[in-house]
Amino acid sequence: FFLIFLLNLTFINQNVFGQDDDPDTKNDKFRAQMVFNIADQVIWPSEDTITTFTIGVYSHSKTVYNELINLAGNKKIRGKNVKILFFFKYKQITPVNVLYIGFDKREDIFRVNDFIEGKSILLITDRLDEEYNYMVNLLPFGLSEKKIEIDRPNIEAHNLKITDELIYHGGTEDDLKDLFSRQRKKLDKQIEQLQKNNEEIAKLQKQLEVEKKNLEEKKLEIQKQKEKLLQMTMLLKMQQDSLLKNKELLFEQERIMQMKQVELQRKVKELKDKQALLDSKNSEITEKQKELSDLENKIEESKNQLTQANQQIETQKGMLLIGAIFLSVILIFSIFLWQALHKNSKMNKELQRKNKEIIAQKDRIQHQAVLLEQTNKELEKLSIVAENAQNGVIIMDKDGNFEWVNAGFTKMYGYTLQLLINERDKNIISASSTPEIKDYVNKCINEKVNVTYEVQTQKRNGEEIWVKTTLTPILNEKDEIERLVAIDTDITEIKHAQKQIEKQAEILKATNQELEKLSIVVRETDNIVLITDGKGYIEWVNPAFTKTFGYTFEEFTAKVSKNIVSDSSQKEVKDKIALMYKTKQPVTYQLLTHNKNNEEIWLQANVTPILDENNNIEKIIVVDSDITAIKNAEKEILEKNFELTRQKEHIEEQNQKISASIKYAQTIQQSILPVKSIVDNYFTSEVLFYPKDVVSGDFYWFYHNQNLQQCFAATVDCTGHGVPGAFMSLISSRILNEIVIKDDDILPNEILEQTDLHIKKALSQDVTNNNDGLDIVLVRLRKNQNNYELAFAGAKRDLYIYKHDTDEVIILKGTRRSIGGVRKKTKNRPFETITQNLKTNDIIYLMTDGFIDQNDKNRKRFGTQKVINLIKEIKHNPVSEQRKAFTTTLEKQLEGTEQRDDITVWIIKLR
Repeated sequence: FFLIFLLNLTFINQNVFGQDDDPDTKNDKFRAQMVFNIADQVIWPSEDTITTFTIGVYSHSKTVYNELINLAGNKKIRGKNVKILFFFKYKQITPVNVLYIGFDKREDIFRVNDFIEGKSILLITDRLDEEYNYMVNLLPFGLSEKKIEIDRPNIEAHNLKITDELIYHGGTEDDLKDLFSRQRKKLDKQIEQLQKNNEEIAKLQKQLEVEKKNLEEKKLEIQKQKEKLLQMTMLLKMQQDSLLKNKELLFEQERIMQMKQVELQRKVKELKDKQALLDSKNSEITEKQKELSDLENKIEESKNQLTQANQQIETQKGMLLIGAIFLSVILIFSIFLWQALHKNSKMNKELQRKNKEIIAQKDRIQHQAVLLEQTNKELEKLSIVAENAQNGVIIMDKDGNFEWVNAGFTKMYGYTLQLLINERDKNIISASSTPEIKDYVNKCINEKVNVTYEVQTQKRNGEEIWVKTTLTPILNEKDEIERLVAIDTDITEIKHAQKQIEKQAEILKATNQELEKLSIVVRETDNIVLITDGKGYIEWVNPAFTKTFGYTFEEFTAKVSKNIVSDSSQKEVKDKIALMYKTKQPVTYQLLTHNKNNEEIWLQANVTPILDENNNIEKIIVVDSDITAIKNAEKEILEKNFELTRQKEHIEEQNQKISASIKYAQTIQQSILPVKSIVDNYFTSEVLFYPKDVVSGDFYWFYHNQNLQQCFAATVDCTGHGVPGAFMSLISSRILNEIVIKDDDILPNEILEQTDLHIKKALSQDVTNNNDGLDIVLVRLRKNQNNYELAFAGAKRDLYIYKHDTDEVIILKGTRRSIGGVRKKTKNRPFETITQNLKTNDIIYLMTDGFIDQNDKNRKRFGTQKVINLIKEIKHNPVSEQRKAFTTTLEKQLEGTEQRDDITVWIIKLR
C-alpha cells in the first residue's frame, strides 16, 4: 500500500503540481497522507501496550492537522485508533507517538530534538535542510523521484524500528545496501530451508518404506499370534475340561466318603446298643467262655490282624480311615457278641444243639471275615486314591488343627504333616499366608457349607504357586462338625495360561489399534496409494488418488491405465519396475504425468513389493508424493541461483577492484593526518581514530605557526563514511590548509565561514544540488608563558574542557549549523568564536559525533551525559591512560552490535 501510494503521489506531483516546492498548503493533503503512511511503517517498543496512536502537529497552519483528523476517522495505524493533537507553541508540545514539524516551524528543530531525547517519539520534518538533525524528512514534491529521506541510526537511537518498505523509499545508499544484503541472506535461508525440506521429504519417504516393512512384519506377527492364541485357547479348553472332570471325580469321592461316614456312624450307634445288651448278658456268657475260647482265640487273632491293618491305614489315611476301621472292628465284634448272646439264650433251652450252634457261629464268623476283607479292600482303594491323587488333602479337627495330610499334599508343597506343624503352625488360620483365610474357615464352620477359594501361596522351597482350595465340613448324626477336610488343586498352569491369553489379547488389541491408525493414515494422507496384484494390475487406490488426478478408480483403469508395468511409456519407470521384480526390493523414481485436466504433475513414486511364503511377488504397493511445487521451486531456485551467481561474481570482481582502490585511498588519507612528532612539540595528546570502514569520513587536522606562537587543531566529520566520506575529508583538509596559509591570524569562526564557501564552490553545489558538507570542532591555541588563549568555533559540534585548577568540566557549545549544502535558504546562523583562558595541565577534548551516537546492543546511544561522566572519572589520569579508558568504554558499548559511524576523539593536554 505504501509503495502504491508513493507511486500515485509521484504521478500527482508531476502532473498536477509540477515542480512546486514553496511552503504553501496545496500539498498538505498529501503530506498528511505521507505522515499517516510513514507512521504505519514504524514499530514502537512495547507496542502491545499502546491502545491509541497519537500524532502531534507542530505548525502555524492547521491544514495538515485537519487532513490528519479526516484520515484518523477512516483509517488506523497498525490496527489501532489514531488521535491527532495540534501544537501552536513549543511549550504546548506533550509526549506523543509521532510528531510532525511543519515547514514554518523548522527553526525550532533544535529545541524539539532536545525534547524528544531519550523518548520513543518518531519525528517527521517537512523539507528540512540536511544540516539539521532529522529522523524522517519529507522532501520537496516534484524535485526528484525520492519523496522522503530517513536517518535510520537516529530513529533506532530512539528505540524505534522501521520496516524494509520505508528503508527502500527513503534510506541512504548504505541502508539500501544493507537491505539488499539482508534480503539476500533471507533468500539464502529460504534456499537452505528448501534443501532441508527436500532432505526431510527423503527421510519421510525412507521412514514410510520402513513403516511399510514394519506393517508387513506386524501382519505376519499378528497371524502367528492368532494361531498361537488359537492353540493356547484349545489347550486351555482341554485343561478346563480335565479340571472339570477331576472336580467331578473329587466331588463323587467326597460324596462316597460322606455316605460311608454316615453308614459308619449308624453302625457305631447300633454297636453301642448291642454293647449294652451284651453287658446285661455277661453273667450268662461266663459259663460258656471256656467252650468259646478256641473261637475267641481265632477272633482275637483276626482282631489283632485287623488292628495292625487299622494302624497302617491310620498312618496313611488319618483319622478318617482309622474311624472306618474302628467301626468295622466294632461291627464284626458286635455281630460276634450278638451271635454269642443269641447262642447262649438258645443253649439255655437246647443244650443238646450246642455243637450244631457252634458250627453255625463259625460259618457266620467266616462270612463276617469275608465282609471285613471286602471292607478292607474298599478302604485300601480309598487309601490308594488319597495317596496317589495329585490333589493335596488335609484332614483337620473341628477347630482347624491339622491331623493328617496325604502324599499329594507333601508333593505339592514339600511339607509333611510334622514339617507343616513345626515350620508353619498346627492350625490352618495361623499357618496360611492368605489374609482372607479366617473368613473362609468361619464361613465353612458357621454356615456348614463347602467353601472354595483361589490363592497365591508359596511352597517350602519358596516357589510361588496358585492353588484352588475346597474346604468341606464333616458332620455327625447331630449335624455337628467333627472334622474339616481341605482339598487343594494346583492351578498355576491355568493361571499362567490365563495371563498369557490376557497378554495376547492386549497385544492383539494394540495391533488392531495400530492397524486402524495405519488405515486412517492411508485414507487421510495426501500421498497417493495404489495396490496392485503381482503382475501390476491395479486393484485399489486411496481417496488422494482421485483428489490429485481427478479420476475415479473405474475411470482411470478404463481410460488411462490398468497396469503400472505394461502401460508405462517412460523408460526410467520401466527400468525401475524391472529392477524391483529382479531384486524384489523397493525402488524409488520420479515421473512427470498429467491429471484429468491435462495439467502437469510431478510425482515421487515409492514402489514396494509384497512377497508370499514362497518369496514370490504377491502384491505391489505404490506410494506417490506430489512434488510439483518442489519441482517448480527447484526450477525457480536454479534460475535465481544462476542469476545470483552471476551477480555475485560481478560483485566480487567489483569488490576486489574497490577494495584495492580503498586500500590505496587509505594510504592517501593517512598522509593528510598530523604527524605525531610535530604535534608533540606543542602539547601532549592522544587520538582515538576508528574508521567504520577502511577509509573514513572523519579526520583530525593540525596547523602550527611558530612565528605567532599559535596552532590550530580540529576534528572533522564529513558527510557519510567510507569512500564518499574519504573524498570529502581530502577536499576539506585541503581547504582548511589553504585558508590558514593565506591568513594564519584568522579567527576560527572566519575559517568556518570561508570553508562553507569553498565547499559549495568546490562541489558546485549551487548547480549540482549536492548536499555534502561537514561538522567540525576547531580551536586556535596561543601560548603566553603558562597561560593559553583558546578560541573555539564549532559547526554542530561542542568542545569539552577540563580545568584542573577548578576541577570542573565545561562545555563550549558550537553553532547549530553545518558547513556546505544547498538546502539553506535564508536566516543562516553565523558561526561564532568563543574564547577561553586556559592554563597548563588543562585538557581539551575534540570529538566527532561517532562516539556519542554509538548505540549498544539494546540500541541505546551512549549520549553526551555519559561522555561528561567518563571525562570526570579519568580527568586526573595521564593522557595515554585516558585514551585506553575511551577505548575500553567504546569496546563495551560495541558488544553485541556494530559500529554505526566513524569515531574520532582527540585528547589534548596543555603543558
